[in-house]
Amino acid sequence: MITAIMLRGIIGYLRGLGPRYVKRVRSSIAGALVLTLSCEGGDIDIFVHPRRSVFAPTYRVSERTPLSGRRIRLRSLVENARVLGIEQPGMERAVVFRLAQGGRGLNLVFELFGRGNVMVADESWRVEYVDEPLEARGRKVVEGERYQPPAPRGLPVEEALDADRLLSGASSLADLYRLLPLDKYTVRHLIREAGLSEPPTRDGIERLVKALKSLLEAVEGKCKVYLVRVDEGVLMLPYRPEGLEILYESDDLLEASTKYLSEYVIPALASEEGRREAERLRGRLRALLEQRRKVEEEIGRLEALVVKLYQNLPVISQALEAARSGRHEGYGHVIVGVSPKDRTAIIRVDGENVRLRYDVSVYEAIGEVYNRIKRLKAGLEEVERRIREVEERIREAERPRVGIEEVWLLKRRREWYERFKWFYTSGGVLVVAGKDATTNEVLVKRYAKEGDIIMHADVHGSPFTVIKSGGREVGGEDLEEAAVFTASHSNAWKAGFSAADVYWVRPEQVSKKAPSGEYLAKGSFMIYGKRNYIRGARLELYVGLAWRSGYPVVMIAPRRAVEKHCSVTIARLVPGSVERGEVARRILGAVEGLLGRELARPDREYLYSDIVERLPPGPCDIEFQEQMCGKI
Repeated sequence: MITAIMLRGIIGYLRGLGPRYVKRVRSSIAGALVLTLSCEGGDIDIFVHPRRSVFAPTYRVSERTPLSGRRIRLRSLVENARVLGIEQPGMERAVVFRLAQGGRGLNLVFELFGRGNVMVADESWRVEYVDEPLEARGRKVVEGERYQPPAPRGLPVEEALDADRLLSGASSLADLYRLLPLDKYTVRHLIREAGLSEPPTRDGIERLVKALKSLLEAVEGKCKVYLVRVDEGVLMLPYRPEGLEILYESDDLLEASTKYLSEYVIPALASEEGRREAERLRGRLRALLEQRRKVEEEIGRLEALVVKLYQNLPVISQALEAARSGRHEGYGHVIVGVSPKDRTAIIRVDGENVRLRYDVSVYEAIGEVYNRIKRLKAGLEEVERRIREVEERIREAERPRVGIEEVWLLKRRREWYERFKWFYTSGGVLVVAGKDATTNEVLVKRYAKEGDIIMHADVHGSPFTVIKSGGREVGGEDLEEAAVFTASHSNAWKAGFSAADVYWVRPEQVSKKAPSGEYLAKGSFMIYGKRNYIRGARLELYVGLAWRSGYPVVMIAPRRAVEKHCSVTIARLVPGSVERGEVARRILGAVEGLLGRELARPDREYLYSDIVERLPPGPCDIEFQEQMCGKI
């Protein structure tokens, strides 16, 4: 369970990441949702299980599957929506994402109390989607009607911070558990911090209010997080509690939250889901075992019957001849019945009845019993195969599952420029280029500052590149490297050119204001004034592996920059015929080889995606460097 005070800290943490839009909504184990947010520093997953009161960020949830059933509607409403804000109504265990999608506002609500719920409402709070429609205790939450929030629990935060209001309602310490909108563990912690005893005094209440203010300020900033064992299981708390077993503590909320999910929440959900699935499969297994028993009995009966038929062959032959001729008087002890329609007779042999054809020879008639035995044996093999399959599925259901794989690369905090294509020149200057029209627009409008340099290739379809010089003089080699980078990420690469011209200007020469009667598309700008050209910038990039804060980072840049900043040069890229996805896979394989370890799936997915997005815009020829091995 995530408490209200911890939820406040989580929401503050998510706000600090600079969430931009809802990238994906997926299902996970036991009906949980995984909300992937695209943030300023990269993507982050939020694992949500409303019924279990879980809302926790993590590096990457492994078990993610497409939504099905009604939740497809949820995805269609919120996926790719822009995040305007994340809020906690009062001190409720609820989260509201304020979103913008298709020119209208939406509210995505996660309720983590009671039975839990997920809903989407429009700007006027008319419900458009709800996981579980609710009509109870004077509260109604159904699609098409206005969302009704729950009755507040305890006092509003403002009143809880008013010592007079608290004192007027608290004649005993027990009243504080009712008045404060917090879980019992946090109320107990505040009472201890304030040194309160029975009956509450004004001084004691004022100390408690001061402790509550300090706690709220701490969770809205960066606080230490503790995983503690309680009667209900394991809690995340933003303070050190007394009298509770502390399982883990960390200054990193994301680290603590990931541990909470991976070691306590997801294994419990997986175990519960596995037990339910295993029990369902055992019911199926029992039915298959009964089917096998019946088939085996029938095969045994027919095989014994065939022996009896051959032992009584003369009598059987005469009886079938009598049935064929229609004169079967005197065979009543052998012929039980005759069916002219399908030309069969029911023959009694040693107290057992068997239907045999009388329009064929006696051997052919008995042969059909053999054929039936063969069909039953074939069916028995299929039943055996299905039994083995169900038994394997039961073992799989009972096998412990990893919901969050141990990651490495995803732990690294991303810099703002990693949203774009980037590198550092051999002179140490940061160069950043747009990936598409949207990032071109953002880069020039938000990040190009006075004193910087803006570059553009002299071809249609080029990124805008910003040299973050901050007014400092940029050397000729740095300009040349930035020109190579810009030309290589233009459509000149896709066209197979070997070189292209590039020009640079200052930010004040770049404008979104188009001439009268003209329109500038997203990512396009007007250039006014003198353009400074760099002719014949070579279309060629190198791939290297650098280290940042103990983490490997792939750099794709001109040769001198890679040689300066990377511990190893992996490959050379030029325009060619190998698709970008295959190039990225080869680079990823080389990186794993250099690191001497196989990356976890989430790390592989992240690194592959990052490489693909930073490759030039067309097919490449990739030439691995002979000297790269053994440098790491």
